[in-house]
Amino acid sequence: MKKIALVLLAVAIMLGYVWMRSVNNRLTERVTDLQRQTQILTEKLEREQITLNHKLIVTALEPRALALGLYYPWEENGPN
Repeated sequence: MKKIALVLLAVAIMLGYVWMRSVNNRLTERVTDLQRQTQILTEKLEREQITLNHKLIVTALEPRALALGLYYPWEENGPN
């Protein structure tokens, strides 16, 4: 009877170990996926911020340039 209990205990410990490794592997995959998504979103945010900064510079500087009488080269007679 004692040997059967020891065998069952050993099997239960091994199954517990396998289950914990499975959980650990799934968590590791999830963390890796989240890190990848974070990197993608960070890069996208940086690109959008650069685009927004460019647009803000254009909208802030263009009226000042027009006030100084500057115009684009393709505008023959200056701004309309």
